[in-house]
Amino acid sequence: MIPQDTQEEGGSWLAAGGLEGTRSHRAFLHLFWGGSFALFLMLQGYALWAGDNPPMRLVFNAVFLACALGALVLLQRGHIRLVTQLTGYLPPALLLLVICTARSIYIPAVAALPPMVVVTAWLLGRRAAFWVTLAAVLEVMGVGLYLHLGGLPRMPPPEPLQYGITLLVYLLISLSIGLLSESSHREQIRIAQEHAFVDGLTGLANRRLFMERLGQALQDSQNHQRHGALLLIDLDQFHRFGAAFGARLGNSLLMTVAERLRQLTGPDMTLARLGSDVFGVLVTGRAHGGELLLEVTRLADQITRAIALPIHLDGQPQSHTVTVGISAFDGPGSADDLLHQAEQAVAQGKAQGLGTVHFFDPALAEAAQHRARLEADLRRALQLGQLLLHYQPQIRDGRPTGAEALVRWQHPERGLIAPAEFIPVAEACGLIVPLGQWVLEQACQVLAHWRQDPVLAAMTLSVNVSAHQVQQPGFVLHLRQLLEHSGCDPHRLKLELTESAFIGDEATAIGAMTALRALGIRFSLDDFGTGYSSLSHLKKLPLDQIKIDQSFVRDLLDDPDDAAITQVITQLARNFGMEVMAEGVELPAQRSFLESLGCHAFQGFLFARPQPLLTFQAFCHEHLAAPGTPALMPRA
Repeated sequence: MIPQDTQEEGGSWLAAGGLEGTRSHRAFLHLFWGGSFALFLMLQGYALWAGDNPPMRLVFNAVFLACALGALVLLQRGHIRLVTQLTGYLPPALLLLVICTARSIYIPAVAALPPMVVVTAWLLGRRAAFWVTLAAVLEVMGVGLYLHLGGLPRMPPPEPLQYGITLLVYLLISLSIGLLSESSHREQIRIAQEHAFVDGLTGLANRRLFMERLGQALQDSQNHQRHGALLLIDLDQFHRFGAAFGARLGNSLLMTVAERLRQLTGPDMTLARLGSDVFGVLVTGRAHGGELLLEVTRLADQITRAIALPIHLDGQPQSHTVTVGISAFDGPGSADDLLHQAEQAVAQGKAQGLGTVHFFDPALAEAAQHRARLEADLRRALQLGQLLLHYQPQIRDGRPTGAEALVRWQHPERGLIAPAEFIPVAEACGLIVPLGQWVLEQACQVLAHWRQDPVLAAMTLSVNVSAHQVQQPGFVLHLRQLLEHSGCDPHRLKLELTESAFIGDEATAIGAMTALRALGIRFSLDDFGTGYSSLSHLKKLPLDQIKIDQSFVRDLLDDPDDAAITQVITQLARNFGMEVMAEGVELPAQRSFLESLGCHAFQGFLFARPQPLLTFQAFCHEHLAAPGTPALMPRA
């Protein structure tokens, strides 16, 4: 196909259909091209017959021979577009050269220019026709000037001989050029088709051919009750390898993987490269589904073991793995849907570990789709203000001393969504940072409001901060600006962190905590004992409080191990001079046991559930307004 940028204006045949037009168009083009050069051959024959100006005849003969041979070579190599341009521009240019230099005017050649203009406009567009017309005008002007100066036109040879020779040369040249051009045209189509369906690096089928065969396989499966399967092979950590070793070794790795896959796949399978580091194998036409599953399982196992063998690149052995996702079919379906299922199988396999084989699981796919929908809804929730805070009272000596701000999501369709469902999604997709910033902004505004209330002014407000937030470069500056703009008391703000905040870049987290501690902000270590639980953190971190996780409190009365862990945490906190608070307290017996261990700060359903801001403020006024107000009694 001729690229769009080579098309002339004016709706020419080339612009409308290119050289892949009808056979009659191409035949006419060949005849026109051959006839034009036959005309020049006749001119040279006439010049030879006339017997004048031999040096100029030699020049013309050389030019004609070079043009003819060059055009044949170009046609043979498939440069049809260039020959087509020569068709429009070269004949009138050479004809003008004959008139201007040899002062030899061939009357039939002048008569041939008008149809040349029309044909050129049809083939190449108005721009080419303009130049041909200009050549014709200049020729006519040259003829007029020549005759005006007393010159006489050279007479042609006898008419029968002239037209006989013209016709013979016309047909011979047209036939030879037509055959060469047709052969070149077919070769171009073959090469174009080959390039359209073959991957240039590995020589395997490309994505286009693979999807066509997959569609045919699905149709055959529906019509003849045949079974098939799609294996998607993803080269693990390829992008990291390419970044480390460069494109050259990356291409060598891909070619080696392609060759090993080629050796494992049979002639009745389709092997293709579908992406930069993704290959596909299509197994079709199997009569029994059980045998198909055994076959593709065996093939997938062979593939993983073959790729795991060392690959020598620049003399150095490299170890690589692939994750294989398999999606089977036995009836109607969509090729895109089947490929998407195989991609989901790969993702499910990578979640379990690299170098694995995983069949598509609809249940897991549904969970992934649900997670994706939840992520999209959460993004909209942040934009539309669907998030809100609830406040769970924190109790000490029977009276509320503060609250923990717990984020909730008021979904327009599903109602109130608990953080346990959407916080992990926010952490996985990076939304935890803007979500955490929003929570901090709301907390600072609430503390500024409480500062004006004598009853609430002494309340502390705890806010959970993720590891991603703490390690953000502008976290300290952003929080300092929030404190200044809101006007809240930083001594009443408590940030709760888990030990995951210190895994990785511990120095950054400690530096941020130290800077914020200097502003008056206090820190609480949440979920202590459930994860890494390094005692060195208790020594290095500027902590004010340790919270006993509710998983220990829940079975405190029945599990001696939980009771022992709780006792150890309480003793550690006291030894380091920190306050200890137990969360998830639901029973009076749990409270009593904790008090016996030295824990006197609590949070849990025994005292109050998380509640909206106005409800929490009323709760505090109820229990703190009067000096003689009795201590808070546990809920029944």
